[in-house]
Amino acid sequence: MHSLLGFRFDQLIHEQFSRGANRIPPANLFSIQLLVKDLDMEKTFYTKLLNITPLAETKEYVILPISNEVTLSLMACQKSPHRKKDSLYSRIVGIEFNLETRNIHSLWQKALKLYKEKPSDIITEKNMLVFFIKSPGGTLLRFWQMWTPELVE
Repeated sequence: MHSLLGFRFDQLIHEQFSRGANRIPPANLFSIQLLVKDLDMEKTFYTKLLNITPLAETKEYVILPISNEVTLSLMACQKSPHRKKDSLYSRIVGIEFNLETRNIHSLWQKALKLYKEKPSDIITEKNMLVFFIKSPGGTLLRFWQMWTPELVE
């Protein structure tokens, strides 16, 4: 019965947002990234468990479709270039929320003042501006915004 009530609660929340809630969320969940030590083993596990085929894969990551809007990205943590530059993020293995935002500079300023854990600097990855911050519980949040010439300060 508990899972049925949880499912209905999730439906009510989704309906509220689809009707146009009063507030516009500052970020959209794009993917959940699992930072893993053994990419091949994790890929095999999730593809067999969920009976899905990867959308894309390289030696560094595998992207799996888990809904119409969200992907599960399995990322080999030791091979990610931004984690080599920053020792805090190179030690983290676990869940990373990959969040797209419309105003990365404003969100970064808020993150600076939020609590003792400071965000990383905003860096450029390919055609995106990106920063990272750990939640109080240790979950890594990766905020990104597509880079355009208007974002240059």
